[in-house]
Amino acid sequence: MAHLLWKGAVGGSFDGELSGWVARRVCQWVGMRNLEFISMDHLQALIDPSKQFAKDSIRLVKRCTKPDRKEYQKIAVATAVGFAIMGFIGKSYMIVSYICSQAIAERYTTFSGQIDVVSETLVAEREMKPVVICLSGKRKCGKDFMGSLLANRLEEIGYKVIICGISYPLKEEYAQLNGVDAERLKYDMRYKEIYRRDMVAWGEKKRIDDPGYFCRKVFAKANSADVLIVTDCRRLSDIEFFKMHCGPRLRLLRIETALPVREMRGFVFVKGIDDQMTECGLDEYTDWDVVFTNDIEIANEILPVNLDECLTRLCFDIHQLLLTGK
Repeated sequence: MAHLLWKGAVGGSFDGELSGWVARRVCQWVGMRNLEFISMDHLQALIDPSKQFAKDSIRLVKRCTKPDRKEYQKIAVATAVGFAIMGFIGKSYMIVSYICSQAIAERYTTFSGQIDVVSETLVAEREMKPVVICLSGKRKCGKDFMGSLLANRLEEIGYKVIICGISYPLKEEYAQLNGVDAERLKYDMRYKEIYRRDMVAWGEKKRIDDPGYFCRKVFAKANSADVLIVTDCRRLSDIEFFKMHCGPRLRLLRIETALPVREMRGFVFVKGIDDQMTECGLDEYTDWDVVFTNDIEIANEILPVNLDECLTRLCFDIHQLLLTGK
């Protein structure tokens, strides 16, 4: 139907062509590309009176310009032209108002639809967003061990848990670029030490360009999980990333272990690693939700009372977050 608006007066009278010209210019002005929604009956109802008014005005001019009525010629012509101009302006205004109102209605409908889509997406993302637990601590403090204990507790009460370190995607990408074994980088301590220094330097370069690069990769793994446990939160930028994306569904845990205990577990100070940001970046940070002390070696899988109580309270807290959906 839209093409009728453009075609409206091509073969018609001068006033029809003028109405068509007005419609085209108005359409271009309001930026309408699709005119299918315009009711041609309504538009024709606006244009037809203008055509008839123009015809009546021309007929009046002809009558007033006969030889025996020359004394009225100037007055009649001026009056007819004045009425024709006023009629044209009035009808043009009606056409402009009609087309603009239709354009606004169309754009409002489109915008409302976009708002609905965005709202549905945000609701879906909120429903899918997991509770995130970030563990922090020095080498050999027991971060992976604590993450496993917590995951087992949560899985026992029916929650799906994913454990992932920020170093996991780092090691995977580094291994792919350098042709080494990504799984051994994750779990084989001796193998990892061979590449640690170069791998840390490469990771730092990536973070300088994009501080949230590896955090995003970790967060993307948790779409289907109830709880994401991040076992190696090392920098303030890591905490800031998860605070921004998780809000109240984030818990920060710091694991403290005395140096002699860490040394008993195999820790050896390495200059250029243990005195760098990867190990010292959160030493001065204090805004932890929970602080564990992990100085005791566990025998026969029996946890110390204080550690067991901390895990129980934390699991209850996570359970409440998942139930309320906050």
